Amino acid sequence: MNITAVIAVDDHHLNELQKTLPTWVKYKNFKQFPLLVIYDSTQVKLSDPRFDILKDFKVDYVSFSDPLGVYKTQREKMLTALTALPGYYVKTPWYLKIDTDCTATNSDKWYDESWLEKNYAFITNPWGYTKPANSIELLDKWAASTFKGAYKPLNLPFDPTENKVKHQRIISWLFLCKTEWSRDVTKNIVYRDPAYPDVDIFKLPSISDTEYKVSQDTFLWYMAAIRGDRYKLFNFKDKGFTHGRV
Repeated sequence: MNITAVIAVDDHHLNELQKTLPTWVKYKNFKQFPLLVIYDSTQVKLSDPRFDILKDFKVDYVSFSDPLGVYKTQREKMLTALTALPGYYVKTPWYLKIDTDCTATNSDKWYDESWLEKNYAFITNPWGYTKPANSIELLDKWAASTFKGAYKPLNLPFDPTENKVKHQRIISWLFLCKTEWSRDVTKNIVYRDPAYPDVDIFKLPSISDTEYKVSQDTFLWYMAAIRGDRYKLFNFKDKGFTHGRV
């Protein structure tokens, strides 16, 4: 098997998984995939009976917490875990990150094995804007500081009076990614706190100048865009998946 399925759970998302995982098994044969479960050990323990739903899977568990208090919100913490950890813990050439609010609705074949033979960084759903309007400008500034001019800025035009910038990008509620590529790009969000010099800390760049706001989708798309990496846009809703409140 060339693909590992990846999910991340805290208390809320473990509840969602109780509703959605049975649909993945029923319609999409998810037991075929080895499974990596990233869990917030401050909110859930492996002894939690809700994990029994995974008893028939081949599962590796990775604990993720925030003992140094570096994350502003629970959302930032979970998005950082989903962005950074798969590249380091997945053992297969590809991984499938699937959100716990993603529901399978039919048994249509949902991916093409030939995709895995092509030079794609990832395959995921298309999206058409980023919020706030100056978010890509802020990532350009982050990249200029981080990469010291190695990549050209995107310089996407935007209207500062609007609340978003329109452009072709991705939304990654179902995200088929090359593991090596993920590891390569996420090494750029590791920093060391002088007080804890032996600890790798992952910190996504903010896409807002009024609050610390991060986006897994925006960061991964942006890295592919500035590096010129190929990726495939594919609407998985056409193949029996929905995304949203469950």
